[in-house]
Amino acid sequence: MLNVNRSQLQRYGVAVLSVGLALLLTILLEALIQPKILILFFAAVTVSVWFGELTGGLAATGLSIVAIAYFFSPPLYSLAIDSSTDRFQLITFGLVGLLISSLNADLRNSKRRTRTTFAQLQASEERYRQILDTSYEGIWLLNTELRTEYANQRLAEMLGYSLEEMQNRSLFDFMNQAGQLEAKYRIERRKQGIKEQFDFSL
Repeated sequence: MLNVNRSQLQRYGVAVLSVGLALLLTILLEALIQPKILILFFAAVTVSVWFGELTGGLAATGLSIVAIAYFFSPPLYSLAIDSSTDRFQLITFGLVGLLISSLNADLRNSKRRTRTTFAQLQASEERYRQILDTSYEGIWLLNTELRTEYANQRLAEMLGYSLEEMQNRSLFDFMNQAGQLEAKYRIERRKQGIKEQFDFSL
């Protein structure tokens, strides 16, 4: 509970600091950035949503609207807004701020899910590899070119090779000439759709 509250306080704190800095810079640079006084507040929203995700972005958007209305929209130093243009501008800012917050939050969530899925796949692959490595049966996986993609320790022991010696070597490297001819013949028949069981002599 304390960790959650602390995290929330940090998110709101960054939003307050970002908007406060945007307000200060806008006041100092108002003459230079007129009429685009909203640009620094958009930056504040972007920073806040990057650090505080959706919560931080929404907080920064709300604080920015209040700051803009109070300091820059006539009558000054009041939350009342006389100009319909200013009201429309603030509504537009709020909608864009909401869009920025939502898109950034979705992007961060997607990255988080991707990392989680990748970690799960790695763990699953490791478990699968452990099962294969500890199997009592020899297991041999070949690619479409009949080269070794995987062989477990049991198979290497049965053939009298090390795993390093078997890696990426062709199936035919482990056969004598007669075995190679027989294997090529059987493989060609399999390509023609003829299904039959046969044994290779290695």
